[in-house]
Amino acid sequence: MPSACYIYAIVQREAILPTGLAGVARASLFSIPWRALAAAACYVDDARLQPTPDNLLHHEAVVEALCRAGPALPARFGTVLSDPGAVASSITERYSVLVDDLARLGGKVELGLTVLWDAEQTLPDCATRSRTCSRTLQGARGPSYDECLLPTGSVAPQTAPRTLKGAATGAAGAGAGTGAAGETAADVGPGTRYLMARLAEDRQQSLMQSQANALARELDAAFREHILASQHRVLPIPRLALRMAYLLEPRRIGAFRNAFELVRLARPELRFLLTGPWPPYSFVTPPEGALAAATDTSATSLATLGRLLWAGVSGHTEKAHR
Repeated sequence: MPSACYIYAIVQREAILPTGLAGVARASLFSIPWRALAAAACYVDDARLQPTPDNLLHHEAVVEALCRAGPALPARFGTVLSDPGAVASSITERYSVLVDDLARLGGKVELGLTVLWDAEQTLPDCATRSRTCSRTLQGARGPSYDECLLPTGSVAPQTAPRTLKGAATGAAGAGAGTGAAGETAADVGPGTRYLMARLAEDRQQSLMQSQANALARELDAAFREHILASQHRVLPIPRLALRMAYLLEPRRIGAFRNAFELVRLARPELRFLLTGPWPPYSFVTPPEGALAAATDTSATSLATLGRLLWAGVSGHTEKAHR
């Protein structure tokens, strides 16, 4: 008989698990109590359950059922400990944190919001610099150390010792293809071209970061009266601006969606993907030590679940708004 325990949630000790709820491979769920808390778990043969679509969706279904039954802290996919004793030890190590989290998050839900943008439309100057950077970097392959310090070729002797400051000035005009002294990209050596391109690329990233942070603040302000807390990951790349998570009372979901619709209509240049309600995964205090290793869910697993849910596999999925 397997002894490894797959953890679905932390619940109150007196909680009654839903009848007929099955875990991995249809194994029966049971409680592992410790003081006022208990872990809802099942025995599992394979300690490294693969994040397949079926496994991810089954995990989510079990966690949601536990949350509907009463206050519960959701465990992330793949949380496996060696035996019930190890589970009790992990609860002991984080007991006060888990008690506080259960009081804070029990009965709450999470809504997820991903914001996509098209850099060429939202930040056209930034996109132009990006294309210029790519072409310049490709044309500056393999410059020698001397070339980086003292470009040769068509550069006049008096302009050869280019400084970082000079290159930065040139980078500002990279979209127009000119440098600090009015040279075109072809008029300077590969080392200078490389510096100009790298500096322009840094400017591009800084601009995207600034715009994404401003957008996160705008969204927080729009939803402030409906939420209890928020978290965001600013991920400015040409297609993805940021990911947000909002904690709220279930009764505020309707008001939140109304506010979201106003934001969506006000920003037609962006694409919004709203999902949920979910158990409040993002707001559980991150664990440490052995339990942290057990709950180290890969980004690939979460991204896979997100794609499935946005495609409408789950009945709790919201429409992807453009």
